[in-house]
Amino acid sequence: DHRDGIHVVWEEGEDWYAAAGYPIGSVHMYSPDGGQTWPRSTVFSTDGDAPQQITLGIGREDELIVIWRLTTANELFYQRSVDNGLSWSVSAPINGVEAKTWLPMSLDSCDAATDSSGNVHVLVLGRLSPSEEDLSVLHLEWSGEQWLPAEKVFTSADPPEWPRIAIGRGNRVFAT
Repeated sequence: DHRDGIHVVWEEGEDWYAAAGYPIGSVHMYSPDGGQTWPRSTVFSTDGDAPQQITLGIGREDELIVIWRLTTANELFYQRSVDNGLSWSVSAPINGVEAKTWLPMSLDSCDAATDSSGNVHVLVLGRLSPSEEDLSVLHLEWSGEQWLPAEKVFTSADPPEWPRIAIGRGNRVFAT
């Protein structure tokens, strides 16, 4: 973040490669001193399901935005923190986006990057409507107050995986 703090997020529970365990939640940790100490963590969880495929964006004035999905629903959710993860907003769905089905391939992720204006950009796999058959790489943008309408970056009958995003060269958004 702008104060040289380090934020890390990850999933807990399932080891897809070893075919062991089951999803139990996602975690955020914060180090205020560049990784020397890690005084607190937050485990994101819900009743009867586990937030997975978490990513983190850092917006205006170091506002934290985590984006995640559940294993039992094709919805994306987000939560915000303005105190380095000490407290978080109640989870809320990102409207207008249907996340890809969890199974048969649960191994995937979304990715976030922040532009110079503090807008958080996210790439995720999904659909804009339940009636769409093919999966798309979708671009979402958090303006600091709301999610702007999602845009399709790429659509294919062969499901794309592992989208990545970067901002550079004059505030341009790059997706792979």
